[in-house]
Amino acid sequence: MSTNITHIAAIDELGVLRAQMAELKIQEDLLKTRLGDLPVGSYDGQIYRLTIFEVTRETQDALLKAKIAELIEEHISRQYLSAHTSASTSRTCKTAVRKERAVAA
Repeated sequence: MSTNITHIAAIDELGVLRAQMAELKIQEDLLKTRLGDLPVGSYDGQIYRLTIFEVTRETQDALLKAKIAELIEEHISRQYLSAHTSASTSRTCKTAVRKERAVAA
């Protein structure tokens, strides 16, 4: 398969960009680990504000999804729903420029 000469630079540029993104992801993960002990809340840096929050998400397993498809016009008991629903908590870190810094910039 031949590559059009005009695409070669773009291919290499994309490769470099993805390598940089991978390196940045590693750095991000290390910083998140360093901040991992902070409790849920908001924290100010000199420029950015960090907000840590937890979200619980419920998902249904494949068995429940199949049951829903079978019983679409019938009612499923709350007990059945509870037995086949799991909850997971995820931790998210969000950063934003502090308002007073954004106005000054």
